[in-house]
Amino acid sequence: MANESSKFTIGQIIYMIISTLVFPAIILSLAGDWFWMEGWIFSIWFLAMTLSVGIYLKRNDPALLAERSKMPGSDNQKGWDKYYQSFAYLSLVVWIIIMPSLTGLGVG
Repeated sequence: MANESSKFTIGQIIYMIISTLVFPAIILSLAGDWFWMEGWIFSIWFLAMTLSVGIYLKRNDPALLAERSKMPGSDNQKGWDKYYQSFAYLSLVVWIIIMPSLTGLGVG
């Protein structure tokens, strides 16, 4: 049974819709090929996994979702955790930029 803490706000729904539309657009525009099948497969897989985990956590453990959604360095994070989380976010962004860019070079 759903309780109040498992309901999404309008802002969360809008964010999910925008990220669902923008993420594939970034991947495919960096690749320079809107028909790049691997880019579509990756985008759909990535979005399905992140949305399903987000929905699962929102329903079953909203406190964990709130904790995982915080920016690095907020609250009482340990010093090493701030650097690790910042490095993980930066690595993901760099990977997402480099991956489709290499397909235009014939690497992928």
